[in-house]
Amino acid sequence: DSPHPVILFIDEAHTLIGAGNQAGGLDVSNLIKPALARGELRTIAATTWSEYKKYVEKDAALSRRFQLVNVGEPDVEQATVILRGLRSVYEKAHGVLIDEEALQAAASLSA
Repeated sequence: DSPHPVILFIDEAHTLIGAGNQAGGLDVSNLIKPALARGELRTIAATTWSEYKKYVEKDAALSRRFQLVNVGEPDVEQATVILRGLRSVYEKAHGVLIDEEALQAAASLSA
């Protein structure tokens, strides 16, 4: 129990299942399923769609304990808006100025 709400974020969540199917890997998903089922563990898990289909979806007990949220890749316009929102953070952190042309180039070159 925590006096503050805690949310566990698991990146590359497919690796929890049989440690990504590595030989001798521990299946961590079996350790967290009971807490998830009882609602004691708030969790956000991230993986790619192909890894979800390959590993997570095959574990019915695990997959029904999560709600799927498909976050698509942003298009160039959306990426530019995202970068504009982060511009001041990066400018301050790196002691640089980022002009609009650089933001637009970064968004279009990453598409």
